[in-house]
Amino acid sequence: IGYYLAKENIDVAVLEAQTIGSKSTSAAAGMLGAHSECNDSEIFLPFARSSQLAYFQLKEDLKKLSHIDIELKTGGIFKLAYHNAEKMQLASLLSQPTVNWYEPNEIQRKIPNITTNIIGAAY
Repeated sequence: IGYYLAKENIDVAVLEAQTIGSKSTSAAAGMLGAHSECNDSEIFLPFARSSQLAYFQLKEDLKKLSHIDIELKTGGIFKLAYHNAEKMQLASLLSQPTVNWYEPNEIQRKIPNITTNIIGAAY
């Protein structure tokens, strides 16, 4: 937030309890899971997804200004289904163009020690 306020010529001070990056500035888990954190695919998901996509431009802006690479990484989360009812609950998520269904053998190739009790997962 401070970065965007400063871009608008608003004076900003970021206070940290100890050293930079040790407390409040490191509080985020580092994940922007737009697909994994909502069930509302009409309002919240588009908002969360646009926020997620904004990080690509932010990464470039910060690199240009500070010569620091924030090491943005993309990935995903497997939402496991153990029964067909759980797979059906994932239907709205699976309707998103960036979400795919993975069969158990595909998941086991990526996560060798995953339980064998799953019928698949959304990713």
